[in-house]
Amino acid sequence: MSLRLKRIMTVLLIILGICLIAAAVSAVVCSVSVKATYYTEELPGIETPCRVVAISDLHSKEYGEDNERLISLIAEQKPDAIFCVGDMLSRDADSEDIERFAALVRRLREIAPVYYTIGNHEDEFYTAKLTDLKAAVEDAGGVFLNNEYSDVEIGGNRIRLVGLLGGNSPWLSYYSDDSDHDLSDTEYAFFEDLRSCELPTVYLAHMPNMMIFFEPWEEFRMDLVISGHVHGGLWRLPFVGGVISPSEGLFPEYDHGRYRFGDTDMILSSGLYGYGMVPRLFNRPEICVIDLVPEE
Repeated sequence: MSLRLKRIMTVLLIILGICLIAAAVSAVVCSVSVKATYYTEELPGIETPCRVVAISDLHSKEYGEDNERLISLIAEQKPDAIFCVGDMLSRDADSEDIERFAALVRRLREIAPVYYTIGNHEDEFYTAKLTDLKAAVEDAGGVFLNNEYSDVEIGGNRIRLVGLLGGNSPWLSYYSDDSDHDLSDTEYAFFEDLRSCELPTVYLAHMPNMMIFFEPWEEFRMDLVISGHVHGGLWRLPFVGGVISPSEGLFPEYDHGRYRFGDTDMILSSGLYGYGMVPRLFNRPEICVIDLVPEE
């Protein structure tokens, strides 16, 4: 091997070593540290600025004993409402996990009203376990929204808050039907009340699929959609972004941040956990702090 080739190999090994060390450090940091990401969102119809915090994809994980560090970070934001946007529990959660989550809701409820909609993991719960989860959340003072909406007051503003999974159903059948489709025939009959809603409308939709693959904003009032599910692409690379998404596969177009669909904004959280034993890399878990302000 020539001296020049040896030098090149040495440099490449050094670079590889630095990358491996950086990845290892990042994996550790991402397993214990949570950041706050800030957004300002003009919401048609509100009169008073208010602040909400959105969290998603906790997957039964705890940040500090009894989630003390997560709770403290949320409390620092002084929110008017807290949104739990699905997959707060993993599909294999047991009764103890449900009780721990209920305890988290109870603590968060001391900060601000808590609204919770399920993700695809909770959607896999058998009926009795989902019923137990709903009861536990409500006993803790939270509002459980699953394919339903509630007209709520947040920071002095009346807002229609919609909670749904946000996956491909029922949109796939709805948009594949060439005839006039009566949405009241679907599992989301409550959507009929969202066609010409006069209130500002915020959707807590765990999966962003309905926005990525369909066009519901053309028929229903959707001022703001808040989603999670994709974990920020799990690993984030410079100049590339997220590496993988359960919605879009490798190198997704929609992985994290704010996106515009017609007159609708979608804020896509990178969430609070990874995928099982696979760590997050260069992708710190986050809470989304969203300041809702009147239109100028």
